[in-house]
Formats: sequence, C-alpha cells, structure tokens
Amino acid sequence: DPVEHSVRRGIGTPLRLAPPGVYATAPCEASASSSSSTQRPHCSASARHESTHTPAGVWDAQPGAFSSELRSALTELDKPLLKVLENGDIRLLRSEWLLKQKDSFILPQRQEVEELEKGGQSPLLSCAEAVALINRGDRSVGALTYRWLTAKHPDPKGERVKVVRSALVENSHIVAIFWDWVSLPQAPRSLKEQDVFGRALSGINEVYASAISTVVLQLKEIPPRPAEYSGWVCLFGLATGKDELAVRAAFKRFGRIKSVSLEPSQARVCFYSHESACAAKRAGSVDGLCDGIDTEYNETSYDGCRGEAGRDDDEGTGWCNFEAAVSGELICRLIAAPRIREALANLSSKMLLLSSAGPPEPVEMPDVQLETRVDDVVARIKKAKFIGKADEPLVIDKYKQYVARIANALQMTLAFVGSEAASGVELPPMPTNARHEDMRQWHLEVLRAQHASIADALTGRRLDTLDQCVSIAIKGKDATGKMLPVRDAATLGEWLPKQVVLALLTAPPAAGKTWLMSQVIMHLLFGGARTPILIKVEQLQMSLSQHEALFAAATNWIDAYLQVTCERAHCAMLCQEMTTRRAVLLIDGFDEAGAVRDKIEHHIATVLAPQGHPILCTSRPAGLDEELFKDFHRLELVPLSDAQQEAFLTQRLGEGRCATELAPYLRDKVPLDAETQRRVTANPLMLAMVASIAELRVGIEMPTTTAALYETATNAMLGRTKGTTISKEAKQVLQAVFFEAHRAKQRIITESHLLAAVERTKQQAAATKLRELVASDQLPLMRLLEPPQMQAFHLSIQEYYAMREVCGGEVRLPDFDWDVWWMNAVLMGVQIGDEFGDKFVEATRLAAEGPDWRAHMITALVRQGLPRPWLPVVVEAAGGKAADVGRLKAFVGRYADVIQREGGTAVPQLALQHPDEGIVFEKLRAVPTQRLLKWRNKPQADPCIATFVPEGTVEAVAVSATCIVGGAGKTLYVYDTATDELRGKLEGTSNVQSVAVFEAEGAGRIVAGYGDGTINVWDAGTLEL
Repeated sequence: DPVEHSVRRGIGTPLRLAPPGVYATAPCEASASSSSSTQRPHCSASARHESTHTPAGVWDAQPGAFSSELRSALTELDKPLLKVLENGDIRLLRSEWLLKQKDSFILPQRQEVEELEKGGQSPLLSCAEAVALINRGDRSVGALTYRWLTAKHPDPKGERVKVVRSALVENSHIVAIFWDWVSLPQAPRSLKEQDVFGRALSGINEVYASAISTVVLQLKEIPPRPAEYSGWVCLFGLATGKDELAVRAAFKRFGRIKSVSLEPSQARVCFYSHESACAAKRAGSVDGLCDGIDTEYNETSYDGCRGEAGRDDDEGTGWCNFEAAVSGELICRLIAAPRIREALANLSSKMLLLSSAGPPEPVEMPDVQLETRVDDVVARIKKAKFIGKADEPLVIDKYKQYVARIANALQMTLAFVGSEAASGVELPPMPTNARHEDMRQWHLEVLRAQHASIADALTGRRLDTLDQCVSIAIKGKDATGKMLPVRDAATLGEWLPKQVVLALLTAPPAAGKTWLMSQVIMHLLFGGARTPILIKVEQLQMSLSQHEALFAAATNWIDAYLQVTCERAHCAMLCQEMTTRRAVLLIDGFDEAGAVRDKIEHHIATVLAPQGHPILCTSRPAGLDEELFKDFHRLELVPLSDAQQEAFLTQRLGEGRCATELAPYLRDKVPLDAETQRRVTANPLMLAMVASIAELRVGIEMPTTTAALYETATNAMLGRTKGTTISKEAKQVLQAVFFEAHRAKQRIITESHLLAAVERTKQQAAATKLRELVASDQLPLMRLLEPPQMQAFHLSIQEYYAMREVCGGEVRLPDFDWDVWWMNAVLMGVQIGDEFGDKFVEATRLAAEGPDWRAHMITALVRQGLPRPWLPVVVEAAGGKAADVGRLKAFVGRYADVIQREGGTAVPQLALQHPDEGIVFEKLRAVPTQRLLKWRNKPQADPCIATFVPEGTVEAVAVSATCIVGGAGKTLYVYDTATDELRGKLEGTSNVQSVAVFEAEGAGRIVAGYGDGTINVWDAGTLEL
C-alpha cells in the first residue's frame, strides 16, 4: 500500500480511515426526494462536460432536527478539516462529474484531475464549495475507505469506480466525495505538492470522523485478481547495493523465478506460480535484503477474513485497523451522550457498506466499552499485518496521539450537551421597613439561599453544601499550641460563636477554603446566636482602592466596606450587630488581595482583631506574615485520605470504573501538591474537578500535571457556554483580560482591564460578546459582580490564563518582583515547559545567567535568597520531584541566618558543602557566584556540615557537645550544634580575643577573654552573664 510505504519513508500519516460502523438512522429531513436542484447539484448521467459550479450561498448550512447551539458544538470538531479544505490541501471529487464518465472510466490521480480543471472541466469542488458543504452538517460529503489493489494505482481496472458510482446513484444526497487518489497529491510529488500533502494529513482523520458532515463509504470487497498480476510480488525497502543476483538467491527458496525487475520506483519479482508468490508474501521480509514483501495485487482483507477459498486467512492490515478505529473514535464517544445520539438519529446513516452485488447498506455501530476501547483497538492492531517491521509501534503511537488530540475538543462538546444550566439562586426581597430584627432575618435568609448549594464549575449542577459536598476535616491549635476542639465545619460552626475567637485557616490553592466557608455559614445559621458577615477579600480590595477617603476615616475597614456594598438599612443592621458584638466576621481569601494584601492583613490583625469580634480568616499559606498572626488560633484543612477519595469517586463514577481505570491514575499519575507532597486530589475541589473531568474523558488519558488539569477543566467550562460557541477571538480576549487583572494584582476584573485587553488584542467585537455572555450568566469561567465588574470563578482560573497569556509572547512584566501573587501561575507555567519558560524570561527580562530559561529562573530565585513560597518553582524548574521541596525547605531553614544576612550570593556556596547530591542542589551549585571555594585535593566526602557567617572577622572559636561559639568584634555568636540555629548574641566590652566552653551537668559555662583584659562568664544553658 503506497500509504504504508510513504509513512515508512517519513512522509506522514495514512490516507484512508474508516470506522467499524455506525448505528442505522432514519433519513434526514432534507433527503434526496425532497431536495430541489437549487439546493443540491443534480446528478445527471446524460450530461457530460458542462460547468457545474454551484452559485454562492446555495450550500449554506441547512436547518436540521437539532438545535443551532448543538450543531455549533458538533461542527467545532470539524475545524481541522475545514482548514485543509479552505487551503485546498484536500480537494473533494464532485459526484455529478464522476457519474458523467464512461463505464470503462479509470480514475486519474489528483495532479491529472487538476489539469482537467485548467481545460474547463469541474471535477473537483472549489475550496469555498467544499467548506460550505461541510458547514451544512447534513452528511452530504462521502468519505471512501478501501484497500488499494496495487501500489501504483488503487483501482487499475476501474472496478472501484463502478461500485462507487452505483452507490452515488442510490444516495443522491452525497454531493461530493473524498477519494484519496484524487483528493490528495500522489507520488511522485514536487516539493510544493509534498507540502500540500503534509498539511492535508493534519485534517485527514476528520474527513472520516466528522459527526454530522460526512458519511463513510466502506468498500471491503477485493475484486478477483487479474491474470497479469499472478506470480508478482513487490519488495519494499530494498537494501542499497542489492542486485538481481542477490534477489534471486534470496527468493529461489519460494519457487521458480520467472523474472526480476529492479526499477527505481519499485523492485518486483515474478514467480512461475502464484502459490510461490504467496509463500514469499508469508515470509514478510528477508533479513539484509528488504523490509517487507507483498503480492503486487493486494488481496489482504480490509479487516480480517477466515476460510475464503483461494485466500490466506488474515486479520486485515494494521493500517486499515488503525483507520477504522480512528474514524470511529469520535462518533462512538459522541453517541454515548443520549442527547447527541437522539440528534444524530435524525441524519442519514453515518456509514454505508458498499458492494458490487447490491445497493449500499447502512452499518450499525455496536455499543462499545469506552473504558477499554483504547486497549481493545491496540490489541486489534497488534494482531493485524504490517509490511514494515517498524510500522506496528508507529501505528499504535499514532492512534494514541489521535485519541489524545481529540480529547479536549471532544470534552467541550460533551460538557455542553451533558451540562445542566446552573440555575440562579433566587434571593428573598428586602423588607420595606427598617426594623432591625426584620432586616437581620432577611440577611440570614439571603445567606441561606446563597450557601445552601454550590454550583459544580464543570457540569453546572448545584450540589447540596452539606449533603453532596465532601466533608472537609480540620485540625487546629490555639496560640499556645494546645489542640482545639475543631474537627470539621460543623464543630467549627459550633465553636466559633461561643467566645471571642481569632482564627486563621490556611490551605493550598483549590483545597476548598471557600467551599468550607459555605459549610460553616450553614452551621452558623443553624445555631442562630450570632450574625455571620462574609467579607470577600478581593471585593474589600476593590472597595479600598475606590473609596480611600472613606476607609481612612472609618473606625475599621469592615464598617467602611459595609457602607460601600450594602443598602443603608442593611448596613445599619450589620454595623449594629458588630457594635453589640453579635456578629461573626468571616474574612475569606487574604491571598486574593493582590497588591494590598499586606495592608489588609495588617489592618485585620492590628486594628480589627483587638475590637473583640469573633473572626475567621482564610488564606493560602504562601506569603502569609506569620508574626502578624501569632496571637490567632491556627486551623488547617486536613487532606482527604485515600479512602475518602475512593469513596467520593465511586459515588460519582461507579465502583467498576473507579477500581479499573481511576485507581491506577490516582495511585501513579495524579500530580502531587508541591507544598504538601500529597496528590492534588487530597484537596476536595481538585478531587471534584478530577471526577468531572473523568466523566467527560471515558477511556481517554487523564491529565498528569496541575497545568493540564486546569487546561482540561477550563475547556470543559467553556463547553458549557449556552447558545453559542466561544470564538477563537473571544478566547483571546478572555485570556488577555485575566492577564491584565493579574498583572495589576487584582482579583476583580474592571473595565480598565477589559480595555487594556482590547487595546492589545484589537478584538473589540469579541470583547462586546464576552460582556454579553457574562451579563447573561452564560460564561461559567467568570461571574458578574456589580456591573461592569467581573471575577474569575476561582483565582486558580485567573492564574492559569495569566500563565497562558505569557506563553503567547506578546506581554511584558518589566517590574516583576517575585511577589507570591504570581507563584502559582509561574509554577503551572514551569510544568508546561519551554512554551512558557522562554517567553517568561523575555517578559520579565531575567538576566541571561545559565544555558537556558530554567537556569535563568533558578539563578533569579537564588539571587532573591530562595523565598520560601517559591521553593516549589525552584524544584520544578530544576527537574526535581515533589519530595525535593521538603529537602530544599530544610536546607533554607538550616542556613536561614546566613541567607538572611548574605542574601542569595551565599546559596551556591552553601549548596557546595551540602551533602545532598540530587538534581536540585546540582542546579543550585551551578548558579554563577563570586564566592566559590576553590578546593585543592578536595576529599571524596565533603567534611563541612554547616557554615555560619557572623558580622565582622571571627577571631576565636570554641565547640562543645551542645553549642558552637564564635567571637567577632565585641560579640559572641552562640549556635546550637543540633539545629545549627543562632541561639543568641553575647555582647562584651571590647574585641574578643579568646573563647572557651565548659560542659558540666547542669552547670555549663561559656568564657570569653577581651582585649581590655576582662573575662566574661555566661551560663551555657540560659546565656545569662
């Protein structure tokens, strides 16, 4: 098969694809009997060479039995096909022209047909006609799949043409067909034709796989072998330098050889008997002579045969099995959704089996197990025949690549048809009177309506906050380190209002902090003793920036915030509740405060906290000022156990699939959280996201990095956009808007961010469309606040899109300062790799120190002194593993005093003497530095285990079992030998001249002699003089 040979030569992927079958369907509404000549070109057998170009607009999309939004979602999958048709890389053969030809017609190849076009004939559709026909979405394009009969021509006697013409007469709704011989440039190709051929392969699979635009014409039968082909075999991949004598010597064992032809285009051997030729074919190859052998007339079955007279049993060819699988991949996954199955049933049959013995017959697609489909297809390919030895792994890899490629587009469509409209929450009307208790009850009812259920971002379903959402465990200690009686949202809601509690709850990104807050609110409402007041920090940030004078004059910023965001009567009630200390303040998301995070944290801790209100704050731990909150009780979300994760997934997906497909994924492939070193599904929201993704990707490889999880999730969320398809331009604006907000370190998106995005992208119309979608609550990625303000569904979504915008290479971050605000976005980008890294270095103008962007990034963070929140980024950039984060934290903690004093310049020196030989420390040692030690005769094992750098020149040192003491200037520096931590500084009267340490049970002493003749003695335990 020329396709196989061209692929082995590195030309590209196979030309012909065919699904194993599609369920039978009723004829579409616009059938052949109801179509007029102006709607479809009429196929007249009597006409000959008249021009048949169709007027513009004739082949516009036809109304069907399913909604325009579903049609839009399905045609989204045809974009690769439309691109190659628009460029003319693939040409479609006009059915009418083919039917006009004589009965003895032999189909010419594409190059010859295009010459006919120059002569005035119209054998091929124009590019515009082909695109319009696909956009109709009514399966009026046929896609022929079959076995080539010879290497030089797929249909040397015109037998295939007769069968296809007969099928077109029976199915006059098929206006044009894809036939590889005439639709693609054939060998030998010019350089230009080779480029066209390569581009065509990018859309070739969709020719067969299109759900609503093409019908597969499957031609399995093999015509009887003409006599002139008997005895002939073709040799593929003939070794260089092999002559006729070598060929005869290798093949004489199969039978008497009649002749040998070693033409440059094809080496062939002719035997006196065809049985000898078949024997040579069964050998498959001859070591040292050729890669493959096949009879010149290809009688291998399409997909397997058994017991046919005069033919060997076979499992079909590997390429045909591949083609069948790829072309059926999309449709069998789509019809698993009942809504799509019902809609597609209104179209004509997706597949027709062609035969010379009778009219085409619809082919039913059997139900398949999507969970095992990929494995089943791979098993069939392995059983089938390949001419080339290297073809089997190549084909299997191509199949898996195709499945992976369609995964995201497919899940957007399935998310669209499977989603439930996220019904808006209906809030009770505000009381018309201003009575305090009436207003308070209304406030509580509003909170109950808002927090009784939570919308699942990927599916749109509203989940009961207490019954359907995972119960998140909590652990905590008070300011003295004593364990708190808090285990979950219920006990937190019970404990919080009983006393004046100051509590800070921390958890990593997407761990469920806001989800937990809704659960706490519901439990507080059950108690009823206090009035919950929820303050979203990102909204507090925006109010602060817009009303600076009001906030500056307020007793506390919460009073000012309520004045800005609440109606007068509502604000008055809440302020009264705070004045009488009946309120519980719930301050959600310090990490979402952006540029004013430090100000807000400082105000809450130093101004609001002392006023005597019960306060619960939430934040990511990265970037938190621990000293500021030292008097707060500290709470943490406890990661879900393996048993909890399995139970949740079993409930969502079923026990069988959870055990067979997702259990290995959870165990081996789920990305680990860089901070906790647990798999990310230990976070409830990430677990829910994985479950929703798994529902859309049955049998398809699941994401293995956090960045890939967010990419998959955002595509699914975009797929839920009702009534429209998000255009490429709208996605471009959306991404740019998120970046502009993130660059400004703001969680709330304002008109200024949108205008900046439009200025950069030049997509005003797309921006207008986005505004409309958000205003009508049709864009799940974003929610409307007070118009025109908007907000990403989750901060991680904003971080992901900001990262993707950096990948585009059109943005600059000249003032990038390694603020913790950017950490999660950069971490996801580093997981993506070069696509992000190179552009990030350009955007931030990092100094070119090292061989690549990874070295530049590590060097920059070393220069910053390895900030603790950024250590996961250092590990990821270095190519380390999750466990390396803990080791790097220990390293930074051990040498904290040195790094704090000396800055990042000390890090490479410290890494040189550190015993860890892993890749992370290897990268740290490679950072350029001015202070590297030059060893002479360096020992095999570095004996240095710690380095201390006091101020000034060290004049004296003393060591004991418990402490290390160094004298520099007038000061003694005392370090703990167990932890390497600085225990204290002991001041003297003049410069230290000598030091001694004496160990005695209960009476250790540190003694120092000074230049002025004095001696000081300190207690080694208490460091008292």
